[in-house]
Amino acid sequence: YGGAAVGVSAGVSNVYTTTNAFLKNNVSVNTTEQIDIKASSIDNQNILVNSATGGVVTGAGGVASINSNKKTNANILASTILNATNDLNIQAVSVGNVTSKVDGLGASGLTVGVMDAETLIQGQTKIYLGDAVSLNSSEGNVLLQTDSQEFAQSKANALAGSLIGGTGADSTALTGKDTTGRCPNGEWAYL
Repeated sequence: YGGAAVGVSAGVSNVYTTTNAFLKNNVSVNTTEQIDIKASSIDNQNILVNSATGGVVTGAGGVASINSNKKTNANILASTILNATNDLNIQAVSVGNVTSKVDGLGASGLTVGVMDAETLIQGQTKIYLGDAVSLNSSEGNVLLQTDSQEFAQSKANALAGSLIGGTGADSTALTGKDTTGRCPNGEWAYL
């Protein structure tokens, strides 16, 4: 607190991960049990930024930014044969829960401030089946499943206690993931 106070508080998180579960070319598996092949990724991120100033003239800013870009892939490569008596499950699962929040407070004769919170989730969740892949279950089910559960939240609060003040708050939360499966004939399906 003083005659003039200016400050910016920032919290930034960038996550880039790749999770793969795969069987290479020309693999043969025969079992009287169940076969499970699963790629799974979980992303939990929280950022809280507090920005406060006090004085005769103040300028406060706060930024909370999260960028999550995950790739989760289950790959069965060419000429692979999987035979199970029970269920045969191939899954790619991605779960994201990300929150960015910024709170700003300015108390003075003149206050100017901007608070910005951004949350962005991108990436892909994919199952890839190569050419000449054989998937068989004699007494169970064959399951190919992609599952993408993404929760993005952002919140920006700006508060000015002053004789003359101008504060602003901007909050953006976006998700945009590709969830696909590739069949042996080379075609992509959006699941």
